[in-house]
Amino acid sequence: MTIELIPLATVEVQFRDLITVGAGPAGDRLIGEVSAFDVVGDRLNAHLRGVAAADWAVTSAAQVLSPDVRLAIET
Repeated sequence: MTIELIPLATVEVQFRDLITVGAGPAGDRLIGEVSAFDVVGDRLNAHLRGVAAADWAVTSAAQVLSPDVRLAIET
């Protein structure tokens, strides 16, 4: 049996300059504000709505990155 995977779309993301918050109880925090987010494809299209979009990532002492990305998109 062969399964063919067909991509829904491509994602294009642009970030503003990173904001370094520094060390906290969970690790080092970086904030990457999302300035543009577009999904383009034959079967799915979407774009960023509003300006409240960012990744509040934390890097632990074990160098494990935990992203926390929140944004609103319109399809």
